[in-house]
Amino acid sequence: TVANFTLPDALKSVSMNEIYKNVLSDTTFEAGDKVAHYLLVSEGGALTLWHQGFSGTSVMYFLMKGCKVFYLVRPSPNNVMLFNKFLAQPRRDIFFGSHPDLDEGGCQRVVLIGRQAVCMAPGMIHCVQTIGTSIALG
Repeated sequence: TVANFTLPDALKSVSMNEIYKNVLSDTTFEAGDKVAHYLLVSEGGALTLWHQGFSGTSVMYFLMKGCKVFYLVRPSPNNVMLFNKFLAQPRRDIFFGSHPDLDEGGCQRVVLIGRQAVCMAPGMIHCVQTIGTSIALG
């Protein structure tokens, strides 16, 4: 059964999941804090839809290889209201980041190349474009 599965030692040395856990092993968290991590491999041309991070958590995104363009909109009350209206419309082929009523700086474009990182605050409204094959650790 899955409950009885143990990762063989030979795989632990190359598992990004295990390597990442070892990096964080010296980090102290408050009781109840949770840390989730993932390895994301994307092909060039991949594009996420506009979305907000789920579960109200911050996201640290470390790009190991490649290039990604993040389009970020601060989750102010006005921007969240506009975003919810955007999600409710039948057409989504319009670039939300160019909405004329966005406040707090509107949409910010952040280009990430290999060995760079970005940290997104909880609820950040964003979409991501992948330029070439990329590998990221979140």
